[in-house]
Amino acid sequence: MPDKTGKTDGPFRIAMLHVDLPTTSRGGVAWQVHYLSNALARRGHEVTVFGLDDPPANALYGACKVSLPERVYRSRLLRLYLFSLFAAGQDYSGYDLIHAHGDNHFFFTRNIPLLRTFNGTALNEALTSTSLKRALVQFSLYPLEILSAITSDRAVGISRATNRYLPFVREVVCCGVDQTLFHPGEKSEQPSILFVGTLHGRKRGDLLVEAFNRLVRPAVPQAELWMVCDEETAGEGIKWYGRVSSQVLAGLYRSAWVFCLPSRYEGFGVPYIESMASGTPAVATYNPGACEVLGRNRWGIVSRDAALGETLTGLLIDKAKRRRLAESGLKRAAFFSWDRTAERYERIYSQMVKGEKR
Repeated sequence: MPDKTGKTDGPFRIAMLHVDLPTTSRGGVAWQVHYLSNALARRGHEVTVFGLDDPPANALYGACKVSLPERVYRSRLLRLYLFSLFAAGQDYSGYDLIHAHGDNHFFFTRNIPLLRTFNGTALNEALTSTSLKRALVQFSLYPLEILSAITSDRAVGISRATNRYLPFVREVVCCGVDQTLFHPGEKSEQPSILFVGTLHGRKRGDLLVEAFNRLVRPAVPQAELWMVCDEETAGEGIKWYGRVSSQVLAGLYRSAWVFCLPSRYEGFGVPYIESMASGTPAVATYNPGACEVLGRNRWGIVSRDAALGETLTGLLIDKAKRRRLAESGLKRAAFFSWDRTAERYERIYSQMVKGEKR
């Protein structure tokens, strides 16, 4: 049972397993591993991330680099398949358990408990891919995900939507949001919509640009579209920021009137909770993660593709609706605090170390 601080038994010595960290990666999983490791370290646990990167400057945890042959290291595709083989050869004897966030499908050499967190599924990635090559790679990874679930001592998904496509995985531990970084602030003077993701592919920034040009900007001439994405985007009222630091990103979330991420697929959708924690209404198109996180219009708006421009225009015009969504979103975001997520993992760690069955 947890004590008055919310902690369970411990502290634990935790070996986190993930191929990269935010020092090199744009991926959301790398940031989730970083934030979770920091949250656990603040709660007194000893955390080491086994992967390929040095930790960011603000890391409260250690890192152990996994050595790969040069050919494997330089090939993103080979790393996807083979990283776990080399990670399995590391010395984990000083740890209480291993917590993998992917990359453990060939992880057979161990004698301590192994927990696997699924941050989405390769099957969904494949089915919503806009590239044949990416679809084929993701289809090939899906059986390996099933293998990793079977060979782990315990497995959790980040949402019910994620677990739906993963046999044997029933537990859910949601992603978290740093509410010291993402918090409400003063809004911009201009009506503004923020996008964070990729211009093409499943994030569909291009769909948002089209809706903005065709419907939003003509209806609200002063409206601005702020694009935090990989490819440069231009047009009347469009501001392209490229890649930005987490501090700049948090400032954009606070300042924007509305956040929109019209993804085809999200296993969870961390940007939605970053937006809600910032006091900014979140708009999505139908995808499993958005429907679960936003509650199908309870805490944010889930729009049909064809109605996206109309939805955004209406929200920019309706100040009272934005305020209501901002208030309900803040309450929803509180559910995803890192302390809450870390406490849930602590309970699982304690059960695994003690050998208790779930």
